[in-house]
Amino acid sequence: MEDADPDKTALVARRSSRPEPAPGGNVLPVGFHLHEYEIEGVIGEGGFGIVYLARDLHLERSVAVKEYMPSVLATRLADYSICVKSERHAETFEAGLRSFVNEARLLAQFDQPALVKVHRFWEDHGTAYMVMPYYRGPTLKQWLLAQPARPPEDRVKALVAPLIDAIESLHEQNVFHRDIAPDNVLLLENGQPLLLDFGAARRIIGDLTQALTAVLKPGYAPLEQYAEVATMRQGPWTDVYALAATLYYIAVDRAPPPAVSRMMNDDMLPAVSVARGRYSEPFLAAIDRGLAVDPSKRPQSMEAFRALLFRGDPGQTDRTHVIAKPPAAAARRAAPASPRDSAVAPGNVPAPATRPAAARVIRIAAAIGMAALCVTAAAWLLLARHDKPTAVANPAPPLPRSEPPAAPPPALASAPQAGAVARALYEARRPDIDVHARASLARLTIDKDEMQFTVRSNRSGYLYVFIADTSNELLMLFPGEAGQDNRIAADRPVDVPGGGYHIVASGPPGKDSVVVVVSPRPRIFPAGLVSDQRPYRRFDLALAAAGVQGRGGTYPVGTVQCPADGAACNDGYGADLVEVEEMAP
Repeated sequence: MEDADPDKTALVARRSSRPEPAPGGNVLPVGFHLHEYEIEGVIGEGGFGIVYLARDLHLERSVAVKEYMPSVLATRLADYSICVKSERHAETFEAGLRSFVNEARLLAQFDQPALVKVHRFWEDHGTAYMVMPYYRGPTLKQWLLAQPARPPEDRVKALVAPLIDAIESLHEQNVFHRDIAPDNVLLLENGQPLLLDFGAARRIIGDLTQALTAVLKPGYAPLEQYAEVATMRQGPWTDVYALAATLYYIAVDRAPPPAVSRMMNDDMLPAVSVARGRYSEPFLAAIDRGLAVDPSKRPQSMEAFRALLFRGDPGQTDRTHVIAKPPAAAARRAAPASPRDSAVAPGNVPAPATRPAAARVIRIAAAIGMAALCVTAAAWLLLARHDKPTAVANPAPPLPRSEPPAAPPPALASAPQAGAVARALYEARRPDIDVHARASLARLTIDKDEMQFTVRSNRSGYLYVFIADTSNELLMLFPGEAGQDNRIAADRPVDVPGGGYHIVASGPPGKDSVVVVVSPRPRIFPAGLVSDQRPYRRFDLALAAAGVQGRGGTYPVGTVQCPADGAACNDGYGADLVEVEEMAP
């Protein structure tokens, strides 16, 4: 007979003794101390863990403490440690525990607004704990049940865009969430979504116990999660299915049928028919595509799924978007402004007749080489491969700035000059937010070369790009038609524009001043200061110049969206100034 494994013997001895169970069941009592954290109550209890509201006694703040507690395998003892119910569960418990710890380590590596942050984690009492911020807000499921009607498409896209960014950042590290569902998305007080609860520990335990009904969420789990085989492995397309099922729930007001039943007899009513009229057909068709039972027929990545959801054109993934500068009047005829495409209220301000016309429009060149003047209607073309942020959905009205710009702007000449306003905007930057922008080309041939910038910041925040062009106009290049997702992660380079867009130099000859701004908070640009003339927002130069000089105008960088509770927030920003020269061919 072989010698027993000493590690396994110790494991069984540690976990299989059966002292008296805890009198209060599996939940730790109020007042119990886990290091510097004092338990104040229970936030939620599931089959695989318990989340407590706790007080950080060192930092004097509320936190959430998550404890690994698979009630199907283990129980709480009188000394508040965790003990497996029987020896045969020991290895399964340990496998789930390792998965729980790995999840904590994983989340601690990410700085994504839509992913839970982990302050610390440790093992104790025969189990493991992770400490997270205490997030307030309903789950997506609770929020939807409280709404009088289905949310509009713009609102749904504002919710899903940060989730796609977060999930894609996981996929870049070869990590899959496996448990996306309406009750695993929290809506924070500022309207932003937060993705909760990886399915990692549950999947490990389910694989080892075959207790799949306790692990998977019927309707949201794709076929490959029920039994992974060589011909049907899991991957990014697995999370695509779950996210599509979540969107189906939003659009149709119920979850899709379980994937296993659809394999035998697919009786799912397509979203494109059930929700027709409430949402656009391309958006609904993208949801249906993501819900394909056959994994190979779904979008194979979050990037591909994003393209379907936000561009609504699955057959033209190779389109190129070229941004040029034809006359302003022609631009308005070809691309009338739409309130849905802007974060500011509509209010076009016609350019004076004496001002050189320089509004920019989109020219879409088809893959076969034919170029035609056209405008894209996508309000959420994302640049998420660089982990960049999305504007907060449904922003509150602008609040007064709590702090002035970091430095007084220089005085301007009496006649407004776009370059001087851009310089003043740059000079008012905060020195602690270090922004570096680099142009791919410093000298651009008109109608030939493309204007592109690589931006890096030492702080995460929101990216804005302004240009004082050779026509003496001050425009916002980004966010806008060249992309709406303007988050930027600390020390992660971002290319502007992205998503297949190209800003082509279009004259007249001269120097453009480009100001690249990174703001820790989203910024609001009130109507009047900015007109929604597609594809770029055009600043009222006189109003912006007056704001720079402190003469009753509006400061050109707008105001930050401060917390709804009225707490003070810094209105500063970091910036860099880049000059590029446009030259005649």
